[in-house]
Amino acid sequence: ANAYKHLYGEILQIRNTTGNADQNKWEGVGSLWLVFTHDLILDKDNVLHRLPFYEVSLNGVQNYEGGTVYEIAFDCKKPGAYTVGFGYPSPEAAKGKLFIDTENYAVVRHEACIERKPLEEKNHKTESWHHHLIQTYKKYNGQYFLHHSKQVELSVSTKAGKKTEHTRVCEFLMTETITENLRPSTVPLTRLKVDSKAKYDERFWQTHNQVTADTRLKCTVCEVWKEK
Repeated sequence: ANAYKHLYGEILQIRNTTGNADQNKWEGVGSLWLVFTHDLILDKDNVLHRLPFYEVSLNGVQNYEGGTVYEIAFDCKKPGAYTVGFGYPSPEAAKGKLFIDTENYAVVRHEACIERKPLEEKNHKTESWHHHLIQTYKKYNGQYFLHHSKQVELSVSTKAGKKTEHTRVCEFLMTETITENLRPSTVPLTRLKVDSKAKYDERFWQTHNQVTADTRLKCTVCEVWKEK
């Protein structure tokens, strides 16, 4: 449980591209740990580990990244914290897709869409709450690594008669994988930004300026959220 608590890292470089002074140490890269709270492999509250609570069906075989994969659709029969990974307010529905390599049965892509119950508190009501999780994995030196993860949270709430739409995106993209001559890190992911001592280096960003425009990370399951 809580696999992210056992993951460590280090920030080599960091910069703010929004033009706003970021006073919150847990925003941006500081929220990287959220990527692993619902990771299909590390977390257990999902279709891969709670299969008896899901209905699954084979949609067919399709081409993917130069190979072929099984496309498997799933729908949770008993949504809850144990089966979906989201607790209070409890989920009402959860569905998605798995894409599994036809040769070695490795999961190379995972999509999940979760709808939670409305939450009514004093002077505040969340009328709709949806989560969309997309993860892709790539093989490197015979092992699979998390390549791209995107978590989108959409909600509509009303407070003091005013309705507000909220969107939160947590995204991770692996641009380089190194498996040799590794140096252990001691900073937990939850304190990655808080304890960072990285100094800004303009030369670094001249060669490490990655734009994440991967159209394959559009959700193909749920009609509530479609990336434009």
